Amino acid sequence: MASMTPELYEIIIKIVDERMKEIRATREEFDKLTTAVNKLAEAQTRTEQRLEQLAEAQTRTEQRL
Repeated sequence: MASMTPELYEIIIKIVDERMKEIRATREEFDKLTTAVNKLAEAQTRTEQRLEQLAEAQTRTEQRL
């Protein structure tokens, strides 16, 4: 097996570093998306709860009329 030249080593290091930067950026984007989805799910839950409260209030109002 031939040994690696310093030039080849530097090229490989640069390629690996660039790929790691791309992976890190992709991971950060994924984390942001996950956070956004979680916030939307929480907002949806609150909306559903509020809608149920409004439906109950409407039922009570209709019963009084």
